[in-house]
Amino acid sequence: MLRAYQAVLTIILSAAIVACGNGMMGTYVPIRLKEGGYGPEQVMIAVICFAAGMLASCLLSGYLIRRVGHIRAFAAFASISGLVMLAMSWQISLEGWAGLRFVHGFTSNAIFMIVQSWLNERTESRFRGQIMAFFYVMYTLSYGGGALILTGVDVTTTGPLMIGCALYLAAIVPMSTTRVEAPSLPSRISIDLVKVYRLSPVGLVGAFVSGAVGMGLQGSGAVYAGLLGLAPAAISLLMFSTQAGNLVIQWPLGFLSDRLDRRYVLVGTGLAVSALTIFISGLSGETFLILAIAFAALGGCSESIYSISAAHANDWADEDDYVTLSSTILIVWSVGALSGPIAITPLLGWLGPVGLPLYCGVVAAAFALFALWRLTARAQPPEADQEQFQALAPAPASTDLAWNEEETPEPVIESEPAIESADKP
Repeated sequence: MLRAYQAVLTIILSAAIVACGNGMMGTYVPIRLKEGGYGPEQVMIAVICFAAGMLASCLLSGYLIRRVGHIRAFAAFASISGLVMLAMSWQISLEGWAGLRFVHGFTSNAIFMIVQSWLNERTESRFRGQIMAFFYVMYTLSYGGGALILTGVDVTTTGPLMIGCALYLAAIVPMSTTRVEAPSLPSRISIDLVKVYRLSPVGLVGAFVSGAVGMGLQGSGAVYAGLLGLAPAAISLLMFSTQAGNLVIQWPLGFLSDRLDRRYVLVGTGLAVSALTIFISGLSGETFLILAIAFAALGGCSESIYSISAAHANDWADEDDYVTLSSTILIVWSVGALSGPIAITPLLGWLGPVGLPLYCGVVAAAFALFALWRLTARAQPPEADQEQFQALAPAPASTDLAWNEEETPEPVIESEPAIESADKP
């Protein structure tokens, strides 16, 4: 078992370093644009562009990975992320930063897809759940820790951008030295909205809602905090709290979903998000500790919707459906992640900070009602067909997202046996 962890340590370390940079930049960009004199609606343009880059990455990065292989693709995407940091340091420009955030969204999502597909395919099935859980914990802690970097850095300087550049370049080192065999190259894109909706309506809609609420919270949280008048250090702590809550809350909700009809848990989670947003709407920057705790609970509940929805969809799927299912759910999540910031932008302009919790609460309540209705339409799948809950972040299997092409051989590298044999003498 220990050797199984050792075999993937360099891959997870690279992903954690990238996550640290992503978490820092997700908080830094709204703060810096606000300090530069831009209003909330203008700042949200950069958030929207980042989400659009993530969606584009879902559709195109598999094609690029086929051309050069996983390790070279990782190095290329991480290097481009570092160059984005350097380009942003030249001057503060909304148009320029929006374009660069699109590129950053593309590269960040591509890196995450490379790492998770690598771990999914090259880890033996009996260890996969534990390895993926370890990866998820490390990624989430690093993402939240990235926001904390800003508590000790002057955000009005280029210091955070230099740190970000250093992080992305540093992430290349562990990945470049790994000797774990690379996964098979992505071969096709398989999206079927009608089929997946018929298979699991709650799973598909839940993926969209998770993207809409989760990315809305992560992308707009710093803007919301700025409208409350919080200092940059306090904003960083608030964004860290959402990741901390994500780690704490997903596991008990997942435990419940393994023992109850998952739709009951999704109904309760949606209602909990709505209740939390009502509570948050009445808070201000003067009650920061309470606000941070509420944001932690809100972040944990909203992110849990994806994991439970994906597990519910898999409960109904046959083995032949997995590629189509995971591809479609990822795309739907990405569309939700883009639609969230788009919908929140005018609300922040019209209503001020209350626009964010209002949006999250309405979307979550609508989803809870939908899941409640579906409880009356179909019974839960047989217990024997239900898979065990696994905390997840949106990412495809290694063969999900790429255009149809003739098979291109992976560049040859020196490698050790795959992780499946990690425990063998």
